[in-house]
Amino acid sequence: MINSKIDRDGLGKLAFEDAVEYAKLGTTIVVGGYLNTDLIKVRRIDAEVGFIGGFTIESGRLVWTRSGYFGGTSRSLKLGSGTSKEGVVNVTFNAETDGRFGVAAIGSNSGGACIYASRNLNASDRSYPQANTTYAGFFDGGVYVKGTLSSELCLADNFGCITSRDGNGGINYYQGIDFDFGSNMKFRKGLLVSIA
Repeated sequence: MINSKIDRDGLGKLAFEDAVEYAKLGTTIVVGGYLNTDLIKVRRIDAEVGFIGGFTIESGRLVWTRSGYFGGTSRSLKLGSGTSKEGVVNVTFNAETDGRFGVAAIGSNSGGACIYASRNLNASDRSYPQANTTYAGFFDGGVYVKGTLSSELCLADNFGCITSRDGNGGINYYQGIDFDFGSNMKFRKGLLVSIA
């Protein structure tokens, strides 16, 4: 309280108290299994289907969708496990509605990253950014890019040249930057030195 006025920390509590007071003045209608009221305070709700704001509950998942200009689903956010091709958090979007990003993580913290991903389930096996660094993305494990990868600066501890891939995602490769491409071309220290 400052000069008998509510300070910032009290505003949230005051807003809740106002909602409770408003609900006390309202009515509650119960018809069979239908309940119509202004405020419900409970310790637990078990629901297979329902609505929470703009989200629907579908088979235990929270699902938010938005229609595009042409009527189809332009954007969606799903929380909870779904099909084998969906993530626990699954985001889809296209250009039919406003917004440029499916996922936007903005900020920095020393020793942190906007997006962190690790393939190691055991915490003791994971790697993290050093305390004096910050990254937009930090990946602890292999990263595969199918398509063009562009960079303003490329640095690496090691290089290799993939010679083949197997059906399980494994690769065979030559380590280093000295490589004979068949019998036609030879690369030494990353430079093409011979063409047959």
